[in-house]
Amino acid sequence: MVRLSVLPMTAVLTVAVLLTSCTGSPEAEHPTSPSPTSAPATGTQEPSEAPSDEPTSQRPSGTDSGPPSSDLEPFPEHAQPVQSEASTGAELLLVDLTSGEHESYDRVVLTFKGDGTPGWRVGYEDNPAEDGSGRPIDTEGDASLVAQVSGLVLPTEGDGQVPPGTTMTDLPEIEEMYLAGWFEGQAQLVLGIDSAEAPFRVFALTDPTRLVIDVQHVDD
Repeated sequence: MVRLSVLPMTAVLTVAVLLTSCTGSPEAEHPTSPSPTSAPATGTQEPSEAPSDEPTSQRPSGTDSGPPSSDLEPFPEHAQPVQSEASTGAELLLVDLTSGEHESYDRVVLTFKGDGTPGWRVGYEDNPAEDGSGRPIDTEGDASLVAQVSGLVLPTEGDGQVPPGTTMTDLPEIEEMYLAGWFEGQAQLVLGIDSAEAPFRVFALTDPTRLVIDVQHVDD
């Protein structure tokens, strides 16, 4: 007679655990490889424009140069006073005063150094006088075109500022330039004009900072 041995319950459980650890789970035998992560596509960028090789026009200080005549505003029909405020905090020195003849007008250029842009009031006056002293100013010609230029600092010796004085010209309309000097942050320039009430225009330029006064030629 064959005698069967009955294993204790704890032994049966132990054998089951051992068999399971040996075979392993199906998922462990065939692990799923993670799908490769695609690198984000690099966005296509438009190539930036290359800097222009064209030279930048620079108008030198101390000349009667300026914009081409075709770019300028036409002369007004009537010679009325014009004015413009100086920029806030302007501190300028007048370092050059020149004049020149163009095809249909004479030009005066005031060139500055320093910070800001100048202000101005330009118009004809019957009896101009120096600011402060009140001394009459007599110039050559039939009319006096007076420019009050603001936004200036008090000149000091050796700073390069143009000294007061008279400059005679041989231009068709502007016969004389008289720089009266400085008073309370302003300079006074009186132009002796050949033709009474000749039309004029005034504008500012930069690089360097300049104030331009054009006086139109008038047929006598």
